[in-house]
Amino acid sequence: MMTSSAVQNTAPDSANRIPAHHPLNLVAYARISDVSAKRRTPDVALGVEAQHLICAAMARDTGAVVIKRYTDNDRSASRDEPRPGFEAMLADLHRGRTADDERIDGVVTVDVDRIYKTPVQWERFITAFRAFPARGFLAWQGPRDLYGPDADESGLQDVSVALGENRRRSDRTKRWHASQARRGVAHTGGRSFGYRPVAGVPGAIEVVPAEAAVIREAVAACVAGQSFSAITRIFARSGLPTRNGGPWRTQTVKQIISSPRLAGLRVLDDEIVTDEAGDPLPGRWEPIITPAEWQAVCRRYAPRRRAPGGRSAAGEGRTPRKYLLSGFLQCGNEADGRLCRCVLAGCATKVGRSNYRYACRPASDGGCGGSSVRGEWMDQEVADLVLGVLAGAPPDSLKQGEWVRAREFEAVNARLDDLEARLDRGDVVGALYEQRRANLKEIVQDLAKEKEAREAVEACLSDDAAERLRQWRLSPGEGGYDLQQRRALVARVLSSVLVFPVGRGRSRQPGQGYLPVLDRGLVMPDPP
Repeated sequence: MMTSSAVQNTAPDSANRIPAHHPLNLVAYARISDVSAKRRTPDVALGVEAQHLICAAMARDTGAVVIKRYTDNDRSASRDEPRPGFEAMLADLHRGRTADDERIDGVVTVDVDRIYKTPVQWERFITAFRAFPARGFLAWQGPRDLYGPDADESGLQDVSVALGENRRRSDRTKRWHASQARRGVAHTGGRSFGYRPVAGVPGAIEVVPAEAAVIREAVAACVAGQSFSAITRIFARSGLPTRNGGPWRTQTVKQIISSPRLAGLRVLDDEIVTDEAGDPLPGRWEPIITPAEWQAVCRRYAPRRRAPGGRSAAGEGRTPRKYLLSGFLQCGNEADGRLCRCVLAGCATKVGRSNYRYACRPASDGGCGGSSVRGEWMDQEVADLVLGVLAGAPPDSLKQGEWVRAREFEAVNARLDDLEARLDRGDVVGALYEQRRANLKEIVQDLAKEKEAREAVEACLSDDAAERLRQWRLSPGEGGYDLQQRRALVARVLSSVLVFPVGRGRSRQPGQGYLPVLDRGLVMPDPP
């Protein structure tokens, strides 16, 4: 039985001291990756729910109780995707208590690879876990001592095993897909519009006549130079449903008509499969369009190659914001008896006096196309509003909340110092030291970057009204606020801004044509 009487807690914080004979309060972590066509389906939810049921049973068998569940559904640990549940668990472990102020005595999970699969993830988890002494850790293999002298090496060995299994699984999958591709067998990971699997024949697909007719009409329209909005309306008028049953969107249509499969071409690793002479290998299915038609479509639209997690194929992160109000403005046009509320997108323009505009997306892309506003004008209107609200706000109300990773930053730096001290004593040498030092350095650099960005925002929130106005008027090159700081000030004041249409040919007047939604506790400035 894993109870508090079996361990000796020496935590200096009496609030986190475990009463004698008190059952351990465990937090449970569950995660499942998308490994098939089950993305966003009940099957994925059942997977993590089953893990939590197992965790509860394991805790009960050892005399412990699960007080909090953290879940990352459809999240991969191998690809370092954002995991909100993992981050929340680490923050609570560092704090020692859950958001409900319950003491955390340990962690339970069905397997360690649910929590960590990379060396950096291991270091982050073990740092948070050891924020308080005498915690318990339970997996399906049984209890584990994560404070022992060999715990770090054992944890990195877990990572090595997980990475090795991932590589072997990935290699097998790649070899199988390569074999299928060179034989001309279609990839059948999910049904593509225009085709359906042949019942009883694995790997075989056949044309769906009604869908193929729509594709041919859309491809002809694309080759003829029609707009993608017009092409999307072809799909909408057909009455055929999308894969998920929602309305047809331009991006979905672009992906459909640019698919090499329609021309009978097989793709492997984003490249057309060819023979030794370099000629495309024909697939074992009936094409819907010709290769020449497909190439004509691709000249108008070629999908960007993206890596997992939203990164570009070159490995860069997500594209940073370019415009001050991206994500804040919503369309206030009334359509079908309700406000559209589609987020206005910022885009460059060479029409009129403006260099960029914020505009509602067209109906074929999820919006209504009813609202558009000159970017420079809208930015200035919102800037005046934000600076006015901040000037009248009590100074204490502008402070940021506690940085949730502050304890982690302090703890990781302490672990790095401890690692250096252990090296001096001869307690750790060689490859283990180098690996752990590199992992900890990577975490510290990430945290330092986040801390620096946070401090930059704190600085502009701490400025008085006159200094804030001065720095806003200066460009970043002149020492003024950068875009991140300006957006942080906007976010501190506004939840959103509804932008209403004013009618073609009419000019917008200052203070009119939009409705700001202020953050709670802030008030509009008095009119001049």
